[in-house]
Amino acid sequence: MKKLLLLLCMLFFVTAYAQKKSINKVSMHRTACFGKCPTYSIEINKNGSVTYTSVRFAKFEGIYTKKFSIDKVKNIFLQINLLKLDTCQNEYEQIIADLPGLNFNIDYTNAKKQIVNAHFGPKFLKRLAMNIDKEFSIDSTWEKIK
Repeated sequence: MKKLLLLLCMLFFVTAYAQKKSINKVSMHRTACFGKCPTYSIEINKNGSVTYTSVRFAKFEGIYTKKFSIDKVKNIFLQINLLKLDTCQNEYEQIIADLPGLNFNIDYTNAKKQIVNAHFGPKFLKRLAMNIDKEFSIDSTWEKIK
């Protein structure tokens, strides 16, 4: 019984923390390498609008937009809050210059957070990037705007 009560209390505090940080927008940028790595960014807005901007070596070239469900966006924002990205370092040391980069920008209601070279940071940052790529994968249903 004590373990159950402790678990419920922990769940309550984690949920309260996650809801405390209101996110307006998240941008993820995959940067170039010395080869043909896809270079693009995905910008996710709290209203469900997502913009994909390709720079080079991507399957879809240009700028695309698509409206996603608010629940899908809230799920990613909740992951960000649960992972406490606001407590990550602003920049991680680039150990290998040839690897494609991974950067995040998070716009909270009262603050901004930038994480540079996230691929050299904690592993959960790479998992988050894979989740974003999976949930907001570009295909022919996106509208090309440029």
